[in-house]
Amino acid sequence: MDRSIPEGEGKRIKSAERVFEILEVIGAKQPVSLSELTDELDVSKSTLHYYLKTPMANRFVVEENQKYRFGLRCLEFGGTALSQRDFPEGIEDEVDNLAEETGQTAVLVIEEMGKAVCVYKSPLLESDSNWYIGVESHLHVTAFGKAILAHLPEEDVFNIIEHYGLPQLTEYTVTDTNELIAELEEVRQQGLAYSDKERQENVQTLAAPIIPEKSQGNETFGTIGIVSNTDEESLSKPTHLKAQRFKEEPSNIVNRFAQIIGNKIEVT
Repeated sequence: MDRSIPEGEGKRIKSAERVFEILEVIGAKQPVSLSELTDELDVSKSTLHYYLKTPMANRFVVEENQKYRFGLRCLEFGGTALSQRDFPEGIEDEVDNLAEETGQTAVLVIEEMGKAVCVYKSPLLESDSNWYIGVESHLHVTAFGKAILAHLPEEDVFNIIEHYGLPQLTEYTVTDTNELIAELEEVRQQGLAYSDKERQENVQTLAAPIIPEKSQGNETFGTIGIVSNTDEESLSKPTHLKAQRFKEEPSNIVNRFAQIIGNKIEVT
């Protein structure tokens, strides 16, 4: 796990920063029209054309039907990034098994530089919940991120909050530091994290930390969990008190698969 966060001080190239801002909007909304980009970024069309020339010339961005999306060349870099990670053998199979047992979309998430990144999603189920390999999110807005935060040293947690803040993505997002810290304590006690419509209005997530069996303390490899659309049979928040069958079953299953993967991880 890389607990460092991007450096905020020092000289940075403004034009490069602007290109990355454009790429982030394209990635979040693709395919996206030039008008949509200008509205989102508050820049002129001529300025956008100028900034898009380089990523388009290098095939990172392509234009089709007057809309922009990422080019397939991006796969090369994403694939290389994943190949350099040391994942235990068979981990994808366990995520697929979790999806089969729960009937929900199953996701594997790790933390990098203070963000939660989806590194595998079960292909067994389709979901419109905007979860796909490579998507990243703030740690405080999903169960996956909360499971990670709950097992970080307190100093790291506050450093991440200081750097990224606690942006409000929906009306349900936790934006108060004290409230979040209290919730993280619950996560540590229960061994599970839960979020309800905090990243997207119609999505709930339930996740457990993956802790290597032979590790010292609560060092996490990442988190595994499930994603549910709230217009389907929804997940209920895990609780120590008189858990109903439906909210007890998924939480037990998620915990079991987190332990299975944790047992696969070699600690060096």
